[in-house]
Amino acid sequence: MNICSSLKISIWVLFITVSAVMSGYPQTFTVKGRVTASDMPVKYASVTFIDQNDTSRRFFALTDSSGNYRVDVVTSVKPPPSQPTTFELGQNYPNPFLSTTTIPYEIKEQSNITISIYNVLGQIVRELKSGAQSAGVYGIEWDGTNRFGKRVSPGVYLYHTSNGGRSQCRKMLVGIDGGAKVYQPPLVSGQGDRFWKVGSELPSQGHPIRVRIDNGANTKPKILLREMSGIAIGRDTTINLEVDLGIMAYSYCYARWDSQTVDGRFYQDWDLYLNGPQGMSPMNITRWEYDDYDPAWSPNGRYIAYWRFQHRQSSGIANLCLYDTYNDTCVVLLPSDTASSGSPILWTPDSKNIVYQFHAYRPNGIETHMVKVDGTGDRLLAHRPEWFYSDSYTFIYSDDSGRVYKTNLDNSINELASGLWSDVGGVIPQWFDPRTEEVFFTRNSDSQRTIEGYDLVTGKLRVVMAGDTGYSVAGVSLSGDLSSSVFNETNNGKTFESHREFLSVLEKGIKRRLVSISGDEAPGYYTIFSYYAPKFSPDGKFILYGKMFLKLGPWIQKRVDLYVVQISTGATTFIDSVCGHFDWNPLKPHYVTCMGWKGGDDDLNV
Repeated sequence: MNICSSLKISIWVLFITVSAVMSGYPQTFTVKGRVTASDMPVKYASVTFIDQNDTSRRFFALTDSSGNYRVDVVTSVKPPPSQPTTFELGQNYPNPFLSTTTIPYEIKEQSNITISIYNVLGQIVRELKSGAQSAGVYGIEWDGTNRFGKRVSPGVYLYHTSNGGRSQCRKMLVGIDGGAKVYQPPLVSGQGDRFWKVGSELPSQGHPIRVRIDNGANTKPKILLREMSGIAIGRDTTINLEVDLGIMAYSYCYARWDSQTVDGRFYQDWDLYLNGPQGMSPMNITRWEYDDYDPAWSPNGRYIAYWRFQHRQSSGIANLCLYDTYNDTCVVLLPSDTASSGSPILWTPDSKNIVYQFHAYRPNGIETHMVKVDGTGDRLLAHRPEWFYSDSYTFIYSDDSGRVYKTNLDNSINELASGLWSDVGGVIPQWFDPRTEEVFFTRNSDSQRTIEGYDLVTGKLRVVMAGDTGYSVAGVSLSGDLSSSVFNETNNGKTFESHREFLSVLEKGIKRRLVSISGDEAPGYYTIFSYYAPKFSPDGKFILYGKMFLKLGPWIQKRVDLYVVQISTGATTFIDSVCGHFDWNPLKPHYVTCMGWKGGDDDLNV
């Protein structure tokens, strides 16, 4: 008997087996839906339905480029004997299809997978080879053509693979071409569409299933692992799955001096790290290649802009780079054409543009530029924005003499908003409220130590807070809703023993000291708050700050450790050591165990 004849027999046995199973107690239900994260489709995510009566029975698929999936779940009452397997073949999607379909599969160890496609006569139509792949969930596309590149006829086809002595085979349906509608098997009457989220109330009858949504090899954007048990499937249905972006496992980004051995090569430089709420999951996102500084998160949470200093290739070259948090990729957004050094990066509120500065060796000296997030439209600005209005076009800036100006990106207006220096004496502008057009500044003189606000429209001045005698104030930052402020207080003691500093908050006009520092608290070091201003978390419940340790001698040695303090309780958590500039994830952080559920399991029944 030849291979073709054997395959024909196998196919008929498969059809007979499926018919027998369907006529007995086990049932096949079709579950379809869409996976989204932050209203975006999640491409090529792994969706697995697990039989809770027998967890070895799994039915899975990959989402397509629009986030859609479809799984045929075969229920069982008595678990069959489990068979060890090194791979699982999933149901293709879409099915039926016209142009292309994706065949998902999961391998448990490194393998070379070949998927063979046959027609119902047992004739081979096409072979799809994956090449060597490590363990994981993958998908391979078939464009509906045979091995000669011609479109196959509409109808039923089977795809088959074998590995480790075990074969798996599934069927799929190629639809009618030429603009006709694809045949779609009807769902049973009484079907229901459900959007899966915590607290959903669905019917209680059905077979118990656990669903797992995870990243595959090519999932975009990356997501947090989601798993929920107690879903009872008793009919064909639609379940749309909402998951969280993978970036939500991380609360902040910062620079860290690091040394690593990667693939036998030793690296020692500044890298950018993401970290979790409790500082337990640091992840290097710039991967030990160059010195990377000054991360600045876009307001929409999609990108982190930063400076890359390529000291290994050519001295003094700094590139403006971008890390894509959705796809976990770094790109050089703007290569430097001359020797330059980095400066703090400012995003427009709409997250569409980045403001940066070139320093030395430019024809006009220091230049302020703005570039679009896709790297196009680089333009020279007449002034360096310090704070933008919500329109992402109008901004204010100040000069060394304390004058504050209001202008826009095209410099079509350039108004002197206030001569703060002449109005109130020596000031340092610290923050700006675009809603009220009020500039906040600190003033430290022999007679007055204050945080004050100056209304650019009315010219009125108000004292926000009067500092304690003997303490200067600095480093003011406002919460996202502009209702609270955080700042440093210091007595500038003459000796290590007498030096005191406080990290304080001002809420509804009431000052509260959260963290205190003594200059001599670390033996052998002079301890102060770092020169990086403390920052509120997006939800206003936490403050990220740095503590600097200085060792004085022929060479000044310093390190900055990163901490988070909870405002309501004053509880402080150490995050990481030897850090630089830091910035919060602007999306509201989830203060839960990383890569897990926000809460416990909820029952969903379909």
